[in-house]
Amino acid sequence: MVLLTATLPPSDEDELFRRMYWRREEVQLIRASTVRPNIEYSVIDGPAEQTKRIAQVSALVGQVLKDPSQPEGKVVIMCESKSEIKAIVEAGWFPCEPFHADMTEDRKEEVLDDFRCGRIQVIVASGAFGMGIDIADIRLIVHIDEPRNMRDYGQASGRAGRDGLHSRAIVIRGGLQFHDRRVQEFMDPKRTRCRRIDIDAYLDGDGTRKRCGTAEAHCDRCQQHSRQHRMREEVMSQQRERLVPQARRTQQVQGRTVWQERLERRLEEWKGICVMCRGRRQDSMHSISRCVHEESRVAEEERRKVQKTIRYPSNVVCYKCGVPRVICRRWSADGRVLADGQQDCQFYGILIGVVYGVKHGYGEIWDRWKERACRRGLTVGTDGDVVATLASETSSECGGSEMLHAFMWMTDQMKRSAIDTKE
Repeated sequence: MVLLTATLPPSDEDELFRRMYWRREEVQLIRASTVRPNIEYSVIDGPAEQTKRIAQVSALVGQVLKDPSQPEGKVVIMCESKSEIKAIVEAGWFPCEPFHADMTEDRKEEVLDDFRCGRIQVIVASGAFGMGIDIADIRLIVHIDEPRNMRDYGQASGRAGRDGLHSRAIVIRGGLQFHDRRVQEFMDPKRTRCRRIDIDAYLDGDGTRKRCGTAEAHCDRCQQHSRQHRMREEVMSQQRERLVPQARRTQQVQGRTVWQERLERRLEEWKGICVMCRGRRQDSMHSISRCVHEESRVAEEERRKVQKTIRYPSNVVCYKCGVPRVICRRWSADGRVLADGQQDCQFYGILIGVVYGVKHGYGEIWDRWKERACRRGLTVGTDGDVVATLASETSSECGGSEMLHAFMWMTDQMKRSAIDTKE
């Protein structure tokens, strides 16, 4: 048996072995260091009044969102109280979305996708935002409550700077307290020694550290004692500027790949489904073209008309089915369309079928999509405007056409509608 860990404290290893009924000598343990040289750890005092604390957080968030060297930088605000999460979101000091355990899995996935792709840059999260979340360009993790323990703090702060660029992990004193001894020592306002000492000692069992290294982002304690800090910051700033374009491209490619994988799963899910019958809670395991209902025939007639007239921009998606070429089987790996008869689009008709099925079967969702499109500056006044808008290339970093994003958003809303109905 091989065990791999980056966050299990050495002091808990024996307990792990005991629970798994293994002897230490029977296990090969491979432990990775938790040292994150690019993260700057600090603890600051915060006001007791909620409004002033939100204003303080807003100032920290603004430093990230206005940083010209890292314009896509993201922020996670860690908060233990769902009521305080709601208060921060509703205060409106900066654009953000909540993320906590009471949200549905679909909604959490939607928020994470928007966060990963850069459609939102700030989320306010509870402990539900933890292990398994790997988003490269998080520049700031702010704890407005005291971390529950050092292991939780190691995991949460470790979400920052996974692309290797300079990032910050800040704890604000004055929030909820859990009275963990190690955390309180780490946050002690009279502390003078390096913050990394506590992290290394607990999470790695390393008691040799004395201060932040010359190649590491200095914690707030070491900054006070380092005469060369200003020079080091200048060097790091130059390094950061050199790495920004590459990191930005990597993040965009990763975000687009994740989105395309999710899109392909969603297309498979809606293949051969009648949108109209699903809206009626009837048997929907048939295409809309085979549905006997009059509304379905009207929707199918409009779908066929749009399918014949819609013109997607070249080199954006498959001009026949509207699906990204990396997904559509009609396109070869080198970007050439295969000869007729060799391969057909496996998702032909699904995008337009679902979108226009929503128009005729889910009027409320269709109206909300049009309102949302108007807020984004898109034109949807007439049927012709709608077709042109759906065919246009999206401004989202995830790429593709507006049709693809309308399909994903509408099917998300239908899922949510079904969950609400069951509840």
